[in-house]
Amino acid sequence: MEKVLAIVGAGAASVAFLDNFLNNQEKWNNNYTVYIVEKNPTFGPGQAYNEDLDSNILNTKTGYITVFPEKKGDFHEWLHKYPEAWQWKYPNFVADKDTYAPRPLFGQYLQFAFSKVVSRAVRCGVKVIPVNAEVTDLHPLPKGYLVETACGIEIRADYTFLLCGTLENAKQDTPKMRSGVIANPYPLTKLTHWMGPEASVAIIGSRLSAIDAIIALKEAGHRGRIVMHSRSGYFPAVRGTQGRFNTKYLSSEYMDQIAHCRGTLTLQDLAEMVQGDIEFFHEQFPDHPRETLRLPAPVDNLTSFLETELRLAQHPRAWQAVLYATNAIIERLWDMLAPDAREVFWNNYVSMFLSYRVSIPSENAEKILRYLRRGDLFFKRGPMEIEKLEDGSVTVITDDDNEVERYDYAILSTGSPKQFSQSNSTLLASLEAKGVVLPHPLGGLDIDWTTYKVLNSQRKPSPRLYALGEVTSGKFFFTSALDIICRHAHNCAYRFCQEHLHEGQPSYERSHAASG
Repeated sequence: MEKVLAIVGAGAASVAFLDNFLNNQEKWNNNYTVYIVEKNPTFGPGQAYNEDLDSNILNTKTGYITVFPEKKGDFHEWLHKYPEAWQWKYPNFVADKDTYAPRPLFGQYLQFAFSKVVSRAVRCGVKVIPVNAEVTDLHPLPKGYLVETACGIEIRADYTFLLCGTLENAKQDTPKMRSGVIANPYPLTKLTHWMGPEASVAIIGSRLSAIDAIIALKEAGHRGRIVMHSRSGYFPAVRGTQGRFNTKYLSSEYMDQIAHCRGTLTLQDLAEMVQGDIEFFHEQFPDHPRETLRLPAPVDNLTSFLETELRLAQHPRAWQAVLYATNAIIERLWDMLAPDAREVFWNNYVSMFLSYRVSIPSENAEKILRYLRRGDLFFKRGPMEIEKLEDGSVTVITDDDNEVERYDYAILSTGSPKQFSQSNSTLLASLEAKGVVLPHPLGGLDIDWTTYKVLNSQRKPSPRLYALGEVTSGKFFFTSALDIICRHAHNCAYRFCQEHLHEGQPSYERSHAASG
């Protein structure tokens, strides 16, 4: 009997999910149809890696990034196998393992990966139907959901997977406006087309999207005043020259020991594990320079901060190698922290952590430093309020001294909104209103930790609705890195297949397949 899956979103998570679904589906003789519904015209890149300016670069080295967890270096291999597909468009990019590729070039690779997985599905007897439409609502059925789209297409699905990618702030801008609040800097091309070169701009936020926006404007010849306003005052560290590192204490094996002995972690335990692995790093690489790991402080002088960071980033940085290695277990670390420790960390240290964990390449840091030195960019930190005036312009009012600054535009570069009502997702806002999904107190929606089944307003897991990716950040804490998203996608596919792929088969077939 045919079963229908509906996947909402056709980005990297979708590619990785479908890949491992096929890995497990090959063990069974099932009849599956998979609808993949994507609002963007291309399938594979998702919003994160869509067509955009080539100044928008990855913050993971070319030799390490891949959409297939079991195929290390797959992107680098694709670049060298198909140079005719990209070199004409990115003639200045050198495809070495230690370079940082333009994000839209990685999106091109994801398009290839999507096509490759769909072709494989055909060979496996699985029908994959891409649908270019925006999903606006789900309506519960006795066995599944009716997937509703903005263009009127409806899909009756036995199982639905929310792989929506990064949520954006609710839209406030239009291409014709001459001033106002821009809710999302991407695609960066819209900034350079909408704004006049003399416009004054407030960049709200200091994370990767803020840095991308500033570089895009300056490389397009923007001459107007640009001020980066950061509420926390933290700025990303600059990535050193270190490679990947296998930790000793921040590892699954060590976590198993802790779970067996006492079950939970304290923040002191976590600090000692990080410090222990930094020492372990230096035991493995005694010639690498030592750098004292301190809790980062809010930045007062961004020029001085970047000068120091760029100097340190000329060498391997042990603490970065250790923190990046936690990608493999970060959701487990978060889950094992005692509830009071999680609360303390979230309220006091999360901005510090992100400034350390989400670093930027030296080339981007050098550009920001150059703008600061030339007086093309200014940095201000502290609480603020944004107000839109009747003429469409914007004021930023700093809470500390009530200073009022007026701008033509304010660009919100603050990441995903924590509440669905503040996002541009009609789908998730509707599902929350109907009680189909339960918002997580730390953002996104709540799910079952093991199965990825979505919890409803009664805190019960839905047997036919799943979610992963950025919409689960409240549950898993850190879901921004591609390798984490793809690992969750693989895990979700595996759990689903273990529970459902044998449905409808005679017991002797299930027994034979399981033993084979």
